[in-house]
Amino acid sequence: MFEIERKFLIIRPESGLLSGFDYSNIEQTYLTGGERVRRRDYPYRTEFTHTVKTAVTAMRRIETEREITADEYAEFLRSADPSRRTLHKTRYIIPYLGKSFELDDFGPEY
Repeated sequence: MFEIERKFLIIRPESGLLSGFDYSNIEQTYLTGGERVRRRDYPYRTEFTHTVKTAVTAMRRIETEREITADEYAEFLRSADPSRRTLHKTRYIIPYLGKSFELDDFGPEY
């Protein structure tokens, strides 16, 4: 799958403004080989994924992602890149005119 990603830094919305949208809590850890693993907690389930991204151009990447088990996730964490910290964020899914926007809230510590 090709990924074209655009990121924008915005002012944090007032508390409660996002409360009606679907969300998940994400823990994202970068590994020593440029790969990453992610634990994504939804209100009623948890998913674990392993991702490899390969740059094609400055704005385009090939992303290979596969679902993994909780045990595989724990094993991958043993290869966490010590120079990068694990990210914790809440991702909100905001529908708008037939499309979906994702808003990542990294919390007040960022």
